[in-house]
Amino acid sequence: MENSEALQIVRALADGVSPITGETLAAESVFQQPQTIRALERAVAVLETCAGQGKNSSAEIEPIRLVDPGRPWLAEEDERLCMEFYRAVDFQSIAERLGRSKSAVISRLMKLAKKKQRASKAA
Repeated sequence: MENSEALQIVRALADGVSPITGETLAAESVFQQPQTIRALERAVAVLETCAGQGKNSSAEIEPIRLVDPGRPWLAEEDERLCMEFYRAVDFQSIAERLGRSKSAVISRLMKLAKKKQRASKAA
């Protein structure tokens, strides 16, 4: 899937509209929840940035060349990590792009999954 197509779908969802039918989503839909809308708007911003730079695949994303083992993870790095993980990019490639070790990438994914699991149990 190209970024332009993904952008179109995510933008529709952020606007509360079905990307397939064009109908307004039900008020009780998870896509109408404030947290979901904010997340979708962030995704739109990332996809617009990628589209503006002519980037259509994760292989074309410029690597972040920061090498400082043990440095805290930034929200931007978490987003990028998750995005590439869901695109099925291999761990070594993700690690190289983020300037992290493969084990740091795997550890961070596990920590984020646990955070998400705790948050869903609390809700």
